[in-house]
Amino acid sequence: MKKINLILLLVISLTSISCKKYLDVVPAEFATEEDVFANINLSEQALARLYNALPNDLGSDISAYTDETYHQWFDNSGGIDAYKYNLGSWSNTDNPIGNWAGKYQDIRRANIFIANIDAVPVPLNRADYYGIWKPRYKAEARFLRAQFYFELFKRYGAVPLVTEKTVVDPANIENTMLFRNSVDEVVSFIVSECDAIANELPLTHESAQIGRITKGAALALKSRTLLYAASPLFNGNALYAGIRNSDAIFVQLMGA
Repeated sequence: MKKINLILLLVISLTSISCKKYLDVVPAEFATEEDVFANINLSEQALARLYNALPNDLGSDISAYTDETYHQWFDNSGGIDAYKYNLGSWSNTDNPIGNWAGKYQDIRRANIFIANIDAVPVPLNRADYYGIWKPRYKAEARFLRAQFYFELFKRYGAVPLVTEKTVVDPANIENTMLFRNSVDEVVSFIVSECDAIANELPLTHESAQIGRITKGAALALKSRTLLYAASPLFNGNALYAGIRNSDAIFVQLMGA
């Protein structure tokens, strides 16, 4: 009887070990940061994800937030909904066109891409091709990051500038609390990025690459940023002239 029990115990132990090994498998569709930047194809997919984060106002009902159009369908889903504005039911924590958290997630992905793309290995028979395209990929990611900051700037003005990959420690969340940079600093960062990458980007793309960022796009973002910065909403707005961070640093432009 003892022999039978010993055999059963051995079988159960082996089965448990086998099950643990069987279940302790990383899903094939899950890729780590190391995986992504060890494979040029996965790196290109990471860049495509950044492109996918660009704003798309064409499919929204944003004009119905004003008297310009009428919102025909009432939407109870809680998404982008003109009725939140028309009924006054939105707040600073429930803004249908707010993008604070989402844009900083996109900025972090861009920072990671920019930090890693230079070192991504490429096939030897494609070295010449990627010798041209990898610098462009990096310039495109820098443009996209600048565009994300522009989207934050036009909504919030002074925002924190995070330009490097950051590690979030759940045990020390306070260490991730950053002061806002001034409007001047945010504008200068966007403009300087556009100037730095303009000559890395082509004037046009062949038809198979239509939609990719060009030199004209970088200069257009620079122009638009400077136009917004010159607006009285940001430049010399008396309502925000005295706004400071808790470290007593002014965050709004102090122009005339």
